[in-house]
Amino acid sequence: MNIANIDYKFNENVCEFKIPITKKSQNVTNCDIFVKESSFILVSDVDIKRFECPRRFDLMDMKNIPINFNTEQCEYTCTLPCYPDETKVNKIEKGEMDKKNPRNVETEETSLNQFARITESCILSVDGKVSEIQSDFPYGFSGRYRGKPKYHEDDLSHICRITDPSQFSSIKRTIQRESDEAKDFCPDQYKLNFVELQIPEGHDNPIKYTIPFDDFKLTQEEECILEKIRVKHIPIDIEPDQVNIDCGLVSILLGICYDTRVTSNEPTCVSPWTRSILSSALSYFERFENLTPVVESFLRRSLIYPIYRNYDLSRLCVQDTVEALQRGKPWILKQLLVTYNWFCDITADFDRKPLNKYFIKHYIWYIDTITDKEHLQMLSRNLKNVLLDTTKKHLRLGLGEIETELLKELIEDIHLTTSSESEGDVNSSSEESGSDSESESESETDDSNDEGDSGSVIEKKI
Repeated sequence: MNIANIDYKFNENVCEFKIPITKKSQNVTNCDIFVKESSFILVSDVDIKRFECPRRFDLMDMKNIPINFNTEQCEYTCTLPCYPDETKVNKIEKGEMDKKNPRNVETEETSLNQFARITESCILSVDGKVSEIQSDFPYGFSGRYRGKPKYHEDDLSHICRITDPSQFSSIKRTIQRESDEAKDFCPDQYKLNFVELQIPEGHDNPIKYTIPFDDFKLTQEEECILEKIRVKHIPIDIEPDQVNIDCGLVSILLGICYDTRVTSNEPTCVSPWTRSILSSALSYFERFENLTPVVESFLRRSLIYPIYRNYDLSRLCVQDTVEALQRGKPWILKQLLVTYNWFCDITADFDRKPLNKYFIKHYIWYIDTITDKEHLQMLSRNLKNVLLDTTKKHLRLGLGEIETELLKELIEDIHLTTSSESEGDVNSSSEESGSDSESESESETDDSNDEGDSGSVIEKKI
């Protein structure tokens, strides 16, 4: 996200600032506005600008916010109400609190579900003339689609959480996704797979599996699909949206690698669902500005929706994607064609052909025609660096607290088991011989101490 260098000034309890727009060809009336404390985000068609204000906004007074676009200067001007400047005493107190509770800037920047959308409370004017704020945001590969999907052809209700992506700006899609994930996350299911994967009988352990990246020979059917795409595809200029295209590719590949690993490359009836649900590009038409939110969204979704919800397994799938990109085109192209074929399967649970239309066929063309090995290797290195910098806290699911709670429960179970075994030994010894009470008492004491030491060892291992 672009944190812009924005000119601003304060007029009493009002902040006036200017937001330059870099992409002049876009529709400036197609915008979406969000605020949070001292942060302001403007989505103008495909351009995203974020402003960090040194004072906090007055969120209780966000009504009839004036926003004007100057076509000559190619910039928005906006005025927002702010709270009075803090006194020196308040600043000192705030500084002391910040030392006790340091801000995680990286986490805050990627967390959007706390932002309030104020688009309906804004009044937009272009060169002084009031204009209606529109909602016609681009979606799909390189944002080449606009307008409401044709529902007689593209029913997205069963395969996507967003059925009309043209009405959702990129930020709103992310907020919607994170909101849905927060509702769907099940801590108990995460606990089940935390210590050890709960593998159904007859299934292989996915953590021990190695993806055969050398298996990329195309079937006759896949070759026919590839040839049709080569003939029918209309070339487009991808340079302006190269980063978003690459991020979308990684998002799709992460879901593919997860499915390949957990099925040991033997597809199941849920493989199409897995590949689509784990990719936020496919399930939310989400657009990305860099790889960090791509990795975070995959890790979150892999701990919420599929059968195995294990953090280490999910990171292995990211490493698989790193290796797939490092090796180049062949395996990636093969898997995109496999995915395309599955999404066309009329016997599947739901028709996923719209995902082929908006994404997969374009990525097949992109990998086959545009990309070279050096570009994919560069993307692989960038993805590896992002994975190294990503930790559980960045997922914002409270995994640390859940794991601590689980370990406490395990320790309590160990103590209860140890205590019951010790009592059982005492009772059985008393029934077998009641004559030598002093000797029995010493033996029971020794047994109890031995059990206690055993429990301590287990606790240390945990």
